[in-house]
Amino acid sequence: MTLRDTGSYCFSLMALGLVACFEGPPDPVSLPVPVEVGNQGLVQIPADPDSGVNWRQWSATVFDTARRSQRPVLLYAARIGCDGLFAGDDPLARWQAETRYIPVRIDPDRHPAVARRYAPAGCPSLSILLEDGQEIIRATDMRRQNVPLLLSRMHEHLQKRRDVVEKEVEPSPARHGSQTYRLSVAAARTSVVAAYDTLYGGFGGPYKFPETQVLAFLQELGTGEIEDGARKMLTRTLDGLLAGPLWTTDVLVMSHTPDWQTPRYEAHAADQAGLLTVLGKAAAGSANYHHAGQRLFDTISAHWFDAGTGAFRSRRLAGKVDEPGWQDPVIQADANALLILACLRSGESLDREDAAQRLASMAGETLLRELVTTEGVVRHALIDDTPAGLLRDQMLVALAFDELERQTGRGEFGEAATRVMSWADEHLWDEATGAFADAPVQSWPETWTSTPDEHDDRAPSGVAVAAEALAAVGDPVRALRVLHGIRLTSPTGRRQAAAARQLLVLEGSR
Repeated sequence: MTLRDTGSYCFSLMALGLVACFEGPPDPVSLPVPVEVGNQGLVQIPADPDSGVNWRQWSATVFDTARRSQRPVLLYAARIGCDGLFAGDDPLARWQAETRYIPVRIDPDRHPAVARRYAPAGCPSLSILLEDGQEIIRATDMRRQNVPLLLSRMHEHLQKRRDVVEKEVEPSPARHGSQTYRLSVAAARTSVVAAYDTLYGGFGGPYKFPETQVLAFLQELGTGEIEDGARKMLTRTLDGLLAGPLWTTDVLVMSHTPDWQTPRYEAHAADQAGLLTVLGKAAAGSANYHHAGQRLFDTISAHWFDAGTGAFRSRRLAGKVDEPGWQDPVIQADANALLILACLRSGESLDREDAAQRLASMAGETLLRELVTTEGVVRHALIDDTPAGLLRDQMLVALAFDELERQTGRGEFGEAATRVMSWADEHLWDEATGAFADAPVQSWPETWTSTPDEHDDRAPSGVAVAAEALAAVGDPVRALRVLHGIRLTSPTGRRQAAAARQLLVLEGSR
């Protein structure tokens, strides 16, 4: 589950104008089980409950196969450790997936651009796509026993009323609305205030997430002389988060209740990086935040950094840091860049400057050696089936290398930052629109249009990071052009907090 979850376990049959809801919460996460591996002792390897389906890897060619076979694509987004929608004794869902659809599975952490397009509300998520990539239906956090009915009904509708389905999913300005909104610091603040929980701190509900991008936005607002309200919201949220079980010397992904007392035992690198940055900035004015920041830094150093690979981990499943658990062994560019930046930016204020530069330098060397090509393309992860050239990865890695050169004086990092930025300029920037694409053209079928990365999740949005990176290399004019060029379908909200913060920094707005 992610920041984008609404707490509703419903899916809309968009093509048919129907809504089907399933009562109750989703099935709980599958915690890893210990497996004996030679002389290495017990390691934690989550089982794959969906391995019975012959899943295909994501690629643009999948839609060519769908077109030739005249079958829709079944896109299944699920992370390692989640209970599978295709598990259990009933083989019906698996049979339907393989015989009536082209089954494709992605891990949202491995294919973030695809997940942002088709699974923005979290996972597990099912989408049924036509051969041109149009989405007919999306079901998030549904119960496993309802999957066969969904697949059967949609197959029947496509067989009998395909023309109606295709007509309904065609983009329509009248149906979707043509009004757009510009990025606004004031609107972002209004959205945060409206969602603020005055009792427990935090934002929204019933689920509570750390929302570190919102905290950083409030922190920037709070530097103004008249923004006492922003400082109070920030302080109340930090105090509530640090006082509850969501805080275990690092921060867990969410609480199932608004009082922060029922954590989901899962943690992500982006949350650690975001919170470390906020605590580092708040440390000068609070001994409590200084101590919490030190504890978080030490936990990142001891439990998130892998000395064997010289890189930071991206995700873990466990109840507590000192309990047996599973950590994702795959090195990811975004997770490492975020933690490099967080360590370097908070090291001095937390009295960890030498350790921060040491860890960041090792992780930077690994990124440069393993995930950045000589042309400046950033591979998302150190696996074969990985996207490359994603906007967030390019800009985060460029920022990390730039900060490494500034603090360590090592020229190879500065040269790499230039290569990475230059590649993004050449392959992702559109001068006519003044915007960056989320992914290179070859990531999608030719008939698809690129979608901008304008929404924060655990990490800042692609446009926010792009603006920050442009400003860092001395191009604030183009950074502002990127931010002013954002066109939203609704007023600026919490999910644009990172971009609003960058606008605040660049314009000096209060």
